[in-house]
Amino acid sequence: MGMAAVIYEKGAPDNFVWEEIKVGSPERGQVRLRSTAVGVNFADTYHRAGIPHPMIVGDPPVVVGFEGVGEIEELGPGVTGFSVGERVCTCLPPIGAYSQERLYPADKLIKVPKDLPLDDVQLAGLILKGMAGITPDPIDGCIKAQTRQVLQRVDELLQEAGTDRSRLLSAQVWLADMRQFEDHNAVWNEWVDPSNPPVRACLTTQFWRPGMLVEVMVTAALR
Repeated sequence: MGMAAVIYEKGAPDNFVWEEIKVGSPERGQVRLRSTAVGVNFADTYHRAGIPHPMIVGDPPVVVGFEGVGEIEELGPGVTGFSVGERVCTCLPPIGAYSQERLYPADKLIKVPKDLPLDDVQLAGLILKGMAGITPDPIDGCIKAQTRQVLQRVDELLQEAGTDRSRLLSAQVWLADMRQFEDHNAVWNEWVDPSNPPVRACLTTQFWRPGMLVEVMVTAALR
């Protein structure tokens, strides 16, 4: 059992209800997390108010929030690569970070480097701070051409930040048409560091600019 900010009707901020929820044990591929700090993202206001957004938000009752730092309390069957007590981050769906405890898919967890000089509150506030998806510019060509262009720009920005693709922690990809995933993925697999592939979520969305086929956002640790 744990406490959470539950929404029974999407709308104004006073629709949050702080109440006890039943968390239960993790199923296959899941972990149970104890939250130590939660980030507040502007997108949370869309989810709370019911405004359309690329991230999927279920019908009420629902707990929102996707940026958080926590400690693994229990591993579900089949989970490897993580340990009880390990410090981890979340910034990908499913949402539900506005809670003291929750279940979360292990394949979307972000590992925290042990030498990272940030406490939990600092880290929760920095996970997606100032980040935006990288889009093709100019918007031209097929999905493979646009993906190559975007990933080249990602390389440039990572270099400016003092890191590189080998230090990626997570990635989010939006495609205009999921039927183009295989072509996109072929370029991605050529680009990504095979010894350190990041956790990646791939979603489909309707882009606001005609002809845009792909958008990519990544999180990386510093060297």
